[in-house]
Amino acid sequence: MKRRILLFALISILFVSISFAQSEDDGYTSDIHEKYNSKIVFSKSEVLYQQEDINTFTSDFSYGDPVYGRAYWYPGLNNIYEKLGWSGESGYFYLKEVYLNDKLIVSYYEETENGGRTTLPICLQVADDDYYEWSDKRILPLNYEYMKEGKNTIKMDIYAYNVETKEKGSLMSSGTFPFIINKESIINAGNYIFTGLKTKWSSGDDIWNEWDLYVQGKNAKLTTQWKGEIDKWDFYIGMRSGEIETVFSGDYTKFELTTNDVKVTMKRTFSSDWNRWEISDGKLDLDLITTWSSGDDMWKEWDLKGNGGSMKIKTSWSSGDDIWKEWKINDNLNASPELKMAAVFIVMFNSCLL
Repeated sequence: MKRRILLFALISILFVSISFAQSEDDGYTSDIHEKYNSKIVFSKSEVLYQQEDINTFTSDFSYGDPVYGRAYWYPGLNNIYEKLGWSGESGYFYLKEVYLNDKLIVSYYEETENGGRTTLPICLQVADDDYYEWSDKRILPLNYEYMKEGKNTIKMDIYAYNVETKEKGSLMSSGTFPFIINKESIINAGNYIFTGLKTKWSSGDDIWNEWDLYVQGKNAKLTTQWKGEIDKWDFYIGMRSGEIETVFSGDYTKFELTTNDVKVTMKRTFSSDWNRWEISDGKLDLDLITTWSSGDDMWKEWDLKGNGGSMKIKTSWSSGDDIWKEWKINDNLNASPELKMAAVFIVMFNSCLL
C-alpha cells in the first residue's frame, strides 16, 4: 500500500512539473478567441482586442471595402518556439503568407515584442479615415490588377518563424474569404499613374545613382546596380520589378527593360539624335521626343505619345543648377507601367547623365 501511495505521489509531482513547464503567455484573450482559435476572422471594421463584435464578422467583401481581421492561436508564440526547440534569444517572429486564388503573392516575417502573444490584428485594405500604418494595408490594392473578374479567393496563413535558421514552423492561424471585383476596377488598377521623379538625396557627387519614383498608390524606385556605373539599373513599381541595361556596353543609343514576363526596347529614332526615341513592348509603340526641337533648355521638357494617350515629363523648376534633380509628370497615357518606366528612364538618363 505504501508503495502505491509513493508511486501516486511521484506521478503527481511529475504531472505538476510538466504542467508548469509551459511558459506564461496571453492565453485565450476572450470567449471569441477560444471559439475561433487557430482561425483568422474578418470584418469591414477593426476587430479590437478583447472588444470583438461577432456581429461584424463577415466573409463578404468587394472592391472598395475595408478589410480588417484578427488572428487567434494558442499557445503563445514563446511556447510554440519552446515546443519546436527554438531559442527566443534573437526575438520571436511570425511569418505571414497571403494567397490569391491559391497562388502565393506575399510572404514576409515580422517580430513581436510580446513573445506570449496569442492574437494579432490584421488589415489588408484600410478604411478611408484610417491613417494607421498597418503593415498589411497595401497587399490587396497592389494585387487588384492580377485578379480575375468576379469572385476571387484570398487566404492568409500565419506561422511561427525562426529568423536564425529561416525555418517555417507550425501553422498558428489561417483564414479565407471571397473577394469580388469588376473588370473596370481591374483595368484601372493596372494603369499606374506616374506623377514625379526625384533624386533620393539632395546633395553629394553620386546622388544620380538613386531615384524615388512617384506613382499613385505604389512604392517605386530606380537605382544603379553598381554605384557609379550607368550601364545597368534596377527598378521596382509596386509588385513589379526588373532591370534596365544597354544592349551593348558603352552604347547609349539602345536600351532594354526586362521583367519576368515583359521586355521593352528603347532606341533612338536616329542614332545621332539623343532627343528622339522609340519605345515598344511588342504590343504598343510609343514615341518620346523633347517638346522643343532646339535650344539649350530643350532637355527640360519631354512628350511621350501613342495610341493610348500621352504623358508629359518636365523639370519641376525652370531654372537653377539643381533643376535636373526633380521632375513632375502629367500622365494621361493608358499603357503598361513598364513602358512608362522606360520613358522616364530615358528622360532621366539623357537629361542628367549625358
